Order: sequence, then C-alpha cells, then structure tokens
Amino acid sequence: GGSFDPDFARSIHGADEDPRFLATGISLPIMFVIGFLLQKHLLNQTLGKDVLPPLLVTFGISIILQNLLLERVSIRNLPLIAEAIAEGARGTSSVTRITEHVRQRLANQICAQLGDGAGYVPVLALSPAWEKEFVEAIRTGGEEPTFLMSPQRVQDFVLAARQQIQAHAGGDAWPAILVNADARHFVRSMLERVSPSTPVISHAEIHRKASLRTVGQIG
Repeated sequence: GGSFDPDFARSIHGADEDPRFLATGISLPIMFVIGFLLQKHLLNQTLGKDVLPPLLVTFGISIILQNLLLERVSIRNLPLIAEAIAEGARGTSSVTRITEHVRQRLANQICAQLGDGAGYVPVLALSPAWEKEFVEAIRTGGEEPTFLMSPQRVQDFVLAARQQIQAHAGGDAWPAILVNADARHFVRSMLERVSPSTPVISHAEIHRKASLRTVGQIG
C-alpha cells in the first residue's frame, strides 16, 4: 500500500525510535523517493564528478535502504550511508555487497542498538564446524556472491539455530548471531522466515569499542 508509516518517519529522523518496527509495511515508492533524494542531494556531494552505475542510482539505492530497514537498522544517518554507498559502488555494482559495506560502516550504531543494559553485545557464535561449512559453501568470484549448501544442511542449521535462539529468548537482551562477513547475508536469508526478529551480524560489524558477550554456540 501507499500509506505513510509513522515508524518509518521516526527511523529517518531518529525521534522516539522503536527498534521493533516492521519495515515490511513501507511502500517501495516511498523508498524510491528517499533513494532519489539521497542520490540527488548527498551522493552528488560525496562523489563529485564520479558517476554511479545508472541501474544502481535508479533502483539500487532504494533497495539498499529497504534492506537496512528490514533488519531494523535505522537510516537516520543519511550522510554516512551516502558516503558508504559511494565507497562500495566504486568497487562493485552488487546491491548485496554494497548493503554489507554500508552495514559495516554503521558498526557503531548497530552495536549500540544491540547492546544490553550492562554495555555488552550478547551474541550466539557458530561452532568451528559450521564456520568452516559456511566458508566452503560461499562463492565470491562473480559480481554477486553465491551460496551452495544442500537443503538438508540448511534445515540442520536452521533447527540448530532455533534451538539456541529459543533457549535465550527469555533473557534481558535478544542475542545476535555472529557470523563471517561473507556468510552474513546468507545466514540472514535462512532465518528471516523462522526467526525474523533475530539479528544476524558479522565480525566486520563489531565496532572497535564494542564488548561482546558470547551467551551460546550454534552447533
């Protein structure tokens, strides 16, 4: 629908922000307008005479913003996001890769949002065996990264992850799943239907001043 979502407005302006809001209610036309304005007023200042790929300018920026919001990452710091998009776009036209680069630049914000009352970021780590299996399943040679894992192993991982997520669901802070940077996008895709509220973060998104607290291990 084309209705305006007040939670979306709060995410842009940072006022009374609710981290639990659902970005799925945001219409793509609104995101397209925000993406266009970001390109017109901020990216042009950042890039100067450089030119982004036309397809990225037309569709990619809006998709990147929507990707962030779907994982409850605020887009209120538009200047930093614009700078990160410009950096990422110089090396690739992959929206997936650029989104991951933007998230890494927002590491301080992401860690602050996920922190518990004691100043730690609670995380669920992957076992060495799962870490190895994910690394072996990812192909990064092409423009878009690909992931090759059997449906049975995907199901095994989802079940193992759900067990740990449910075991810590009653705690004060909902733990994030901590994974390799190349695997983050794919792990999130696996879990978004069964546990959409569970954050998935990469080692590259841990800010240098953040303190982790490992509360469990998957596998």
